[in-house]
Amino acid sequence: MTGFRVAAAALALSFGSLACDAPPRGEALIVIDTDMPVPKIVDTLQVDIYSPDGSTWWVSRNIYLPDPGAWPVSFSVYSDDTSVGSSALVRLRGYRSEYVEDYRGEGALSLPPLGSQWTAVTAGQCCTADCTSLCPQYWNPPQAALPRLQDTMGEDVTPAVEPQPLVTIDQLVLVNLVPGMRGKVSVLLAGACAGTQAVLPDPSRASPQPSDIQTCIDTERTLVPVAASTLDPDMTLPAPGSTIEGQFEAPFATDCPNTPRTPTSGLFDDEVCVHGGVMVFGSATGEASIASPSVPRIAAVPSFLMDKYEYSVARFEKAYGMLAQVANYNNGPSNDPSQTAYPLNCTGYDQPDPSWATADRDAEPLNCVQWTGARKLCQLEGGDVPTEVQWEYAESAAGRPSKSFLTFQQPLSCAEVSYGRDVVNGANECYMMNAAFFGAARVDYGMDVADVLDGGILGMTGNVAEYALDAGVSMAANCWLSAPIESPSCVQPASATFIMRATSWDLSSDEVSAAWRVPVTYDDVETSNGFRCVR
Repeated sequence: MTGFRVAAAALALSFGSLACDAPPRGEALIVIDTDMPVPKIVDTLQVDIYSPDGSTWWVSRNIYLPDPGAWPVSFSVYSDDTSVGSSALVRLRGYRSEYVEDYRGEGALSLPPLGSQWTAVTAGQCCTADCTSLCPQYWNPPQAALPRLQDTMGEDVTPAVEPQPLVTIDQLVLVNLVPGMRGKVSVLLAGACAGTQAVLPDPSRASPQPSDIQTCIDTERTLVPVAASTLDPDMTLPAPGSTIEGQFEAPFATDCPNTPRTPTSGLFDDEVCVHGGVMVFGSATGEASIASPSVPRIAAVPSFLMDKYEYSVARFEKAYGMLAQVANYNNGPSNDPSQTAYPLNCTGYDQPDPSWATADRDAEPLNCVQWTGARKLCQLEGGDVPTEVQWEYAESAAGRPSKSFLTFQQPLSCAEVSYGRDVVNGANECYMMNAAFFGAARVDYGMDVADVLDGGILGMTGNVAEYALDAGVSMAANCWLSAPIESPSCVQPASATFIMRATSWDLSSDEVSAAWRVPVTYDDVETSNGFRCVR
């Protein structure tokens, strides 16, 4: 790093000082703020400094900043060369610390345009056959994982990991340092730029140009060439508490536009206003899918109404007379051959007073319903099944300072969560002969503090798994990668599969997780499948 230095208390760096009679050096004070909520979305700042053309990596620092009061953060870059000017390309990345991946070299992502239209087939296609990668184009040769960072002794000190691009705000700043000139550069890591990766052109490719270095400033999925920053001669630091963190989220964290319905006694049709906000959609480690790893991304979720309980048998009884047809509702047994001897596993009924339908089932969640049937029941009341983003937001992010999938103390209590009740397939830790397989909709199965804060939505982990509106495809598929930050979804009504979220009464304790996302066919009718409505 020829003649270039970085200094800041927050970076814990010290490179010495010039003598009092030394000529003045060029210096840029860089002040960084973000409008994303801290620490929910951003708790870490990664600072990397490169040569002006981006081909040589000079410095890398990772700063943990979970306290909103620590923002804005600042540091200085300066040159020890007091005779000629110097330049540097500064890369600033704000992200949540657990969302990192192995460093494999600089790779440029090529994502489909926002709002692209897909067919039922192309929506689920990915850049790889197994749909597990975003397929960045790495610098040549890819196996070298370029560029590399070396210390002053020539030792390779390249960081082992880097932020995952779709959850990161990534901005490049070009500073020109002129001897004797000092100034300030103010940078906002804008929430609108989350998931838009900055571009450093591969120097090994033909004729790289300065305009090839591009960054997002303030518009979603929009890159502009990086121009030299203008130095503000006012070097005053921002006043404490002047951060605008959280302003990106504020327009979403409002009251619901609709008023919750007045609940009817005995129907368990209560609604809760889920106040909106911003979250990292998906799992940090991939456990959110048994079909393919999760690909986390930022999602901004407007407020919405959600059923407090899973859709109950009592509600189905009331809606039954309004249905034009009942082909999508099963009175048992389910279509799982192993369950044919257990029609009692189906809670609902579509004929008058069958012998196995008893009044105490009114408070249980309706199951043995196709995805299309679940949608029709929700639409009768002016709603629909939730998008996957709405479902995950309500379960893991609403009303809490940071996202966490609902978890339980081990060993699980059979009174806390409806799980382990499948005597047929062996997951029978909680099976009791002649006992209900399902927890009543009115009973709390694992409510945590976040549920209390945002209205007490119940039963989102055990009991029955719940339908979502989105197609049953990988989060690395076309439709997800072309979805915007606000209300992202992959709704494809003609898709062959759809997403089922969380786990159900028939699974063992080591499989109980609200993070699961599983594809099911539209005509799937299972005793483990249920739903709740949103509007």
